[in-house]
Amino acid sequence: ILQAAPQYHVLLASDVYYRLRYVLEKVFQPWGMTWESVDMRDLKTVNAALHAPRDKACLVWLESPSNPLLRLCDIAAIAKLTHAAGGIVCVDSSWLSPVVDP
Repeated sequence: ILQAAPQYHVLLASDVYYRLRYVLEKVFQPWGMTWESVDMRDLKTVNAALHAPRDKACLVWLESPSNPLLRLCDIAAIAKLTHAAGGIVCVDSSWLSPVVDP
């Protein structure tokens, strides 16, 4: 995320790990990084957020499963939508090995 500030708008899962949200708000937001929470389980909502008018590309930050609610999202579908919109994807799968993550 440090390399993304401030040229990216970050899309976070609505239930992302609290400390990540805290760091974005308290550290990176003053540097010019913008962010918003999105329900990553709803692909229509993700797509709408990716295509919202803004002057920055999107960095989509996924946790799969999410922390603390252990929600899963469709990483491949979100990556496809994000790349088509010119953005990049970062996946934190600290809770689950990539071998079994959908």
